[in-house]
Amino acid sequence: MTLLSDSGSSVLRAIGQLLIVVYCYDNVCHQMKSVLTGNGAGFISRRYLCSSIEKTSTSESRRFLGRIMPVCLGTDRTGTIEFRILTEDRIEDALAVQQYSMRQECIAIGMGMYEEPGAPEEMQLIFREVIKDGCTVIAVDRSDRVIAVSFNKLHTPPQPEEIDPFAFFVENNIKHRSCRDLIEFIDDVESQVDIFQKYSARAAMEIFYIGTDPKCQERGIGREITEKSLEVARGLRARKLQQIRVADKIVNEHVRPEVAFAVAASTFSQRIMEKLGFETLAEVRYEDYVRADRKMSERIGNAHKTARLTARKL
Repeated sequence: MTLLSDSGSSVLRAIGQLLIVVYCYDNVCHQMKSVLTGNGAGFISRRYLCSSIEKTSTSESRRFLGRIMPVCLGTDRTGTIEFRILTEDRIEDALAVQQYSMRQECIAIGMGMYEEPGAPEEMQLIFREVIKDGCTVIAVDRSDRVIAVSFNKLHTPPQPEEIDPFAFFVENNIKHRSCRDLIEFIDDVESQVDIFQKYSARAAMEIFYIGTDPKCQERGIGREITEKSLEVARGLRARKLQQIRVADKIVNEHVRPEVAFAVAASTFSQRIMEKLGFETLAEVRYEDYVRADRKMSERIGNAHKTARLTARKL
């Protein structure tokens, strides 16, 4: 005996899928509140479902959630800006913020990147590589526009005679002088202290670059997105937060950072790191570096004089 027509069966299946999604959403809210805040006060956007679910009820729910649903990390103090882990559908938005904001970035200016045609565009290849680690954080306003981004990268201690995949990528894909100089400068600053040895760490997360839409600066977004990046690092370390796949595969999958570090290149970022408990491990002066026949300090000006290697235990 047929109890339902074809249309009735379709309705029933749709209701079943909806119930699965609601079930998963409730579970995600519970998980993310405890993981990211520890006090049950975390924010989960009701416009989206989170994809970083370690356990789902059925394979049907996993297929429904897909890989582009964002992990929601909370809001700013005003409740008007939401922080999320970057998903594949927002890559171009994040890179647009990087392009706009990097015109103000000290190292890029010091290397003369915007004096070299094609260099800013090639620099985006590096950021596209960084995001493959699946832990980059974006800030989104009420109109769903990306207004800030923190490009985060995971690291493990280098092994003898092992070629670093990121360095290999740069060597084989980055050709513009200013782009290569920028990476070389960052490597020089970072190499002054062995982060892994100092903190007895087996893995680390680098806050590689933070950019805010110039129209949205001076609102404290830089500090808040740094705080959210630290929350992501802690979640990964505790194995209660998963990386988000934005390419064919996740790079450095299952790496559990125990320390966070960054090269703070301006007085603004240095102040943020100080307030968030980062130690200054090394400091270099821009006037000591010459690139393209000019001191970096000549291009940067007097407002920002040094770059600091900063780090903190998670």
